[in-house]
Amino acid sequence: MSSLALLFAAGLFAGALLLWDRWRAEDIAVPTLPQEARDADRVWAADAQGVRALPVPHREVHDPYRTIGELLAALEGQQLAEPERRLKALYQLEGALGVAPTELHAAQDALVGRRVMDQTIARIGVIEPGALVDRRTMRPLGPGSRVRQPLGAIGYSEDGRVLLKAKVVTG
Repeated sequence: MSSLALLFAAGLFAGALLLWDRWRAEDIAVPTLPQEARDADRVWAADAQGVRALPVPHREVHDPYRTIGELLAALEGQQLAEPERRLKALYQLEGALGVAPTELHAAQDALVGRRVMDQTIARIGVIEPGALVDRRTMRPLGPGSRVRQPLGAIGYSEDGRVLLKAKVVTG
């Protein structure tokens, strides 16, 4: 009989602890952050280089940079002078830091007027995270039906034909 009473008391104690934790969690307002911002452990765990030592997310094998520091150096130098590569790097920086660089819109606008397949890009289509993948206008990097991170923009001709497909990370 005493073991049953002990088991009952342990159950009451565990229930009280759960209620206490729930009450404390409701008492303290904790903002919900996007997944990128919740990856703060990666930032704080970085070595003395800090954020510059973090790996570039959604990096392709042929990208000349591996870390945020190398990416920033490539953006400052002439390594990424081509508008498409610069736009992709800015999107990767956005994915790493969770904020859009101010240069992002200028890089998108730099594609207007560029000649592709003997036609001029007349307007740009911007892809938002969460959009459905459209293989007519996008080049998905991986399986999935929704865009997790855009890595480019869609280039349209005067008559609305797709001249430039946007690379997108799906998930």
